Amino acid sequence: MLRLKKTYLLTFLCILTSICISANSFDSDTLKRKPRPTRPSPRAKPIPDPKPKQEARETKFEVGAGMMGSVLYLSRNIKQKNDAKGLAIVANYGGQKLYRLSVQYTHYFPINIEPTWYSVKANTIEANLEVIARFNNQHTKLYPFAGFSYNTFKGYFTGDDDYLNLREKYKAHSTIQSSWLGLNIGTGIEHTFGPIVLYGDYKMRVGKESTGGFNIMDVCYSAGIRIKISVITLKPVHIAPSNRYKHYRSNV
Repeated sequence: MLRLKKTYLLTFLCILTSICISANSFDSDTLKRKPRPTRPSPRAKPIPDPKPKQEARETKFEVGAGMMGSVLYLSRNIKQKNDAKGLAIVANYGGQKLYRLSVQYTHYFPINIEPTWYSVKANTIEANLEVIARFNNQHTKLYPFAGFSYNTFKGYFTGDDDYLNLREKYKAHSTIQSSWLGLNIGTGIEHTFGPIVLYGDYKMRVGKESTGGFNIMDVCYSAGIRIKISVITLKPVHIAPSNRYKHYRSNV
């Protein structure tokens, strides 16, 4: 009986020892396999947005000047090599695609159409629509155009050799001033060197004669230089108003 008790006691001690060893082994394995705590990586600071840049938009706006030659009042100017010379101021807008608008003002220096007219002065304001044809080099352009002009003419009328019978309308030996509307038809060519444009054009103006009927009033040719102007447009920047109430509550 005593021996049986000892056997039970030894069995219990063995079981208890096994449990303790197993528990100790489990704890050591758990400690070995327990992942090490990793430090949280520092939060990357947000990169501030760059300052808003200016949006540059180049518009095809050109201004320039040149010399103009004209067989002024072709039907009246019967003299050879008696073309009027003048100064032309021109401005263009457009040309990115197919069409371009051109505005021009021309002031002619005084000439004489002897023996009928003396001290003839003339001015022209015109607007034309140009059609752009580009060459392969993209620097040379051909531009046929058409438009309208307002022309003024002032001179001293003698009445001599008046083969147009202008004396029926104008008083001889008097200063005459007249104006007429014209239809412009012509073509031009230009070549660009960076912002500089060299151009030349040839055109004729059709208008109504003072004696009635339409006729070619004059033939013009011009050459000059234009400069491209870039227009910069700033992109508007919207700044949201700060919330002062929220800022106050956060500091309380």
